Amino acid sequence: MSTILSEYPHEIRNIILGLTDLYDKDCSNIILYGSAALNDLSYKITNNKYEFYSDIEFLVVPKEHKNENNIEFRKELINKSLDYLKSFSNIETVPFVDVNPVSENYFINAQLRISNFELKHCGKILKGNNLLELLPDINQDNYDAKIQNIEIVKALKILVLKSYNWFLCNDGYSEKEKNHFSYFLSSSFLNILRTLLPLFGYFKLTAGERVKSVYDLKKNPRIRTYFSEHILDQFEHVYNDKKSCVFSYSPTELFSLSLIGYKSLLCLLLNSNAELLISDLENKKNDIFSGTELKIKQLSLLTSFFLSALDCIYNLIHGKEVLDADINRVTEFFDKLIAGRNAFKLVSILDKYSELERSRWRIIGSKD
Repeated sequence: MSTILSEYPHEIRNIILGLTDLYDKDCSNIILYGSAALNDLSYKITNNKYEFYSDIEFLVVPKEHKNENNIEFRKELINKSLDYLKSFSNIETVPFVDVNPVSENYFINAQLRISNFELKHCGKILKGNNLLELLPDINQDNYDAKIQNIEIVKALKILVLKSYNWFLCNDGYSEKEKNHFSYFLSSSFLNILRTLLPLFGYFKLTAGERVKSVYDLKKNPRIRTYFSEHILDQFEHVYNDKKSCVFSYSPTELFSLSLIGYKSLLCLLLNSNAELLISDLENKKNDIFSGTELKIKQLSLLTSFFLSALDCIYNLIHGKEVLDADINRVTEFFDKLIAGRNAFKLVSILDKYSELERSRWRIIGSKD
């Protein structure tokens, strides 16, 4: 097994293998995926201590069926992982370890998403049979952008939640916290390419390969219609910063790049423009999302809600007024949504916007 991780320093190998041993008793299959599986973990070494920026991600198949897709079992494994990593004296910043307990059907019924394309080709079997063989072969012939586009909704959601916490909730962030938030924003911006490139026939496994493909994208008239040359140029710049974990752009600048990038992506998918984007998300929702009528409606409303919330954050951090109409639009979309697991977080965002507007408090520039 150690040869699978041979490109890592022995300290990193020991960490990953130690985590694998933690899950061994309860799990029949253990698969490493994500940046850790690509030998692309991001970290710094200072005074012989590791400061991790990347997450370490595992898929496991529990020995007991009751633990498959079990949230409490997942929490138990994540907490065990955290306690284990805290025991290392050479870890300055403990990475988040995500452990997802699934059944074999997870692989058999996997959707045609780029995440499963990456998993099939880059996942590392640390224990058990090669379940990755059960995953579908995803290529230009069977790729369905409508299935992939749910990843845009997920990306916008986490961008809202994390940016809300950073820009609106606390003034006391350290330089280290700023760097980790910048790392998140850089990842958010670069992930646009995971959805954009396959639309034009590019199926790439790593961020580095995707960034190299941007040169070809610049030649495409359709791309140039929706993405400015400035935004396209930033993919390489942001990638180089993320790889080094040294960030030349402020969180405000990185947030703005992500928001503009995702809006450009949605405009391309909808053949729309920034002024009509929200209305086209309603009128053309069946063109970009798949599923039941209810699911498609929910995805459209979520996307509109997240974009409206992100616009409020954008205005605040650029010293612009958040108008009553802006808040009302966010509230209107939220009121139409079916409450989900993160509803309480979304409500708190609305409350914060209302509080800011009532007090006429604005953030001038940012805390950068």
